[in-house]
Amino acid sequence: AIPMLKKIMARRDECSALLRRKAIFQISQQRSSEREDILLDAARNDPDREVRLQAVFWLSQVNTPKAIDAIQEILNNTDDPSIQERALFALSQMRSARAGQILREWAMGNRSLALREKAIFQLSQQRDPENVSLLEACAYPAAPDSEYGWEKLFSERLYLAFQRNNGFEVHIARYHNIFGPEGAWNNGKEKSPAALARKVAMAPD
Repeated sequence: AIPMLKKIMARRDECSALLRRKAIFQISQQRSSEREDILLDAARNDPDREVRLQAVFWLSQVNTPKAIDAIQEILNNTDDPSIQERALFALSQMRSARAGQILREWAMGNRSLALREKAIFQLSQQRDPENVSLLEACAYPAAPDSEYGWEKLFSERLYLAFQRNNGFEVHIARYHNIFGPEGAWNNGKEKSPAALARKVAMAPD
């Protein structure tokens, strides 16, 4: 079956996209040494987005260092959030130390909040002690050392309540530093909250 499936996957015309989508599943079920290379090629190069999505998903079942390298490359080089999300899911299914490390790097990295949330969610489905510090469940029961700490946590709960009750889209980011009247804000020594406040205040309409 593999030679025939390879011929189908070698086609790149729009008319054969539906056929390639069906073929990618058949390839994923084959016990062949060529399976991994065909899936890798489809994930990287097929012009059809759905074929690429499926190829990334089925790579998670291959679970080899080569497949992990390919998924990391796809994560870093694509601008398609759906494919990035599928790649994060694939890594979560691989159950390897390296796949877990890549997920943690995405959860903590300087990337979009939505993708960081997806990475943290996938980590939350695993029982790896390395993931504990990233999981929201470990923040509760909370024990702030002052009312100031409770105020910050209550604000988060308030926003989340608005999200549940009114359908608002809410994203929460916790900064380790705050901005006050005497803090640096425009001399290169400012921290991220002050820089963010400055950019918002000085932005044109």
